[in-house]
Amino acid sequence: MILVNSIICSSVFALLLILRYTYKSLNKKPENKFPPCDFNFSKTKFKKAYDKKFAEFSIKLPEKNQFFDDFPLMFRFYGDSRFLAKIKIRYEAVKSGREPEEIVDKVIQFEANTIECKRRITDLIVGEIKIEIELKPYYGTPIIEFEILKNEYCELRKPVIKIIKFPKRIK
Repeated sequence: MILVNSIICSSVFALLLILRYTYKSLNKKPENKFPPCDFNFSKTKFKKAYDKKFAEFSIKLPEKNQFFDDFPLMFRFYGDSRFLAKIKIRYEAVKSGREPEEIVDKVIQFEANTIECKRRITDLIVGEIKIEIELKPYYGTPIIEFEILKNEYCELRKPVIKIIKFPKRIK
């Protein structure tokens, strides 16, 4: 009788342990495979040369050893009014020693609808990247929205967006 009671008690205890383990595994939160994306933007610097306007900013990564390749970016072009402008966008992987790579070179005419331009940076980026926007406006003033898209290297917890609005007068 004692043997039967101990077998029943141990089997009930084993069943409770199995149920507890199953319950915990079902309610387990999924682990983040990627570190969070904590990008920091520098202040945008504007300059003017003849009929061209330039905006330059950099994106810094919190960890210097974090790297990106085939990195997705989006540029949206819109304005307060109609505009026609030649826009060139280049990036430079800082400390690479190479010439800046051009990712956008087009004439954009904005009438009413926002124009989106998705690009991927296919370069090895470590620590910091510098973005330069060259603008030759024919008429109107464009607004450029820069966004970092979802990628395979880190988790975006919130939208990472920077809006570049060229001032009327640039020194």
